[in-house]
Amino acid sequence: MDTKNTSAWVKFGLYLLYAVITFSIYKIGVTFQFLVTKHIALQNSLNIIHFEKHWHLFIEPIIQNWSLSSKPIIHFFDFFYNAIYPLGLFSALIYLWIIDRKNFSKHSDALLFMLFASACIYYLYPVMPPRLMADCSQWGMCMKHFPIIDTIATNSKPNSFRLDSLTAVANYYAAMPSMHVGVSSFVAYSFYHNLRTRLLKIIALLYPLFMFITVLATGNHYFLDTLAGFAIYFIALVAVGPKNADQIINKNKVQST
Repeated sequence: MDTKNTSAWVKFGLYLLYAVITFSIYKIGVTFQFLVTKHIALQNSLNIIHFEKHWHLFIEPIIQNWSLSSKPIIHFFDFFYNAIYPLGLFSALIYLWIIDRKNFSKHSDALLFMLFASACIYYLYPVMPPRLMADCSQWGMCMKHFPIIDTIATNSKPNSFRLDSLTAVANYYAAMPSMHVGVSSFVAYSFYHNLRTRLLKIIALLYPLFMFITVLATGNHYFLDTLAGFAIYFIALVAVGPKNADQIINKNKVQST
């Protein structure tokens, strides 16, 4: 039997096992939210708000009010949050597999590490997202005067997390860190180190920044959640090993010369 093919199948099996373990931890968080998470998530959310206000970082209402001033803008942000996020992830994985298969495992290792760490954090530190603070469903707190709303539930109900069909799989208090920001950082870096023109590299870097604005505009995350999303992907890159990071950096230097 070909040793290389055997090694590839073993690695695939490990990835699959890793994914199953990660989903299992996430699922525990989903089950846990039915029992005791709601008020814990609320308290953690209030602590984040207090911290942001103390350091003048509570910019979420400003960004959402600006986006709500124009229906095309908020509809675009809702679409970007729902559709572009999974499209970007799958596009990056396919791109790496076809264009840069040699480094596919390095990037996928960082992605899996990030998802695994995030699933653990969601279980240990549930946070009620801002969109649920004024929400009167079983998941929200019905705080009518809270300055942030759920724009996706208001404008794009077929894609809302309020749907009963999503209750069994959705963790409503998985806000810290923001995986929309973390995964978009993975997507940007996956494309960035293979792109040759400066314009395309700039576009790749703008993708997570635009996702950062999107999650705040739609009321899905706090500012601190987004910072945690950027940070956990950086930690994941470091965790996959300095040797892997050095190889990617050296490749960038060769391409730029």
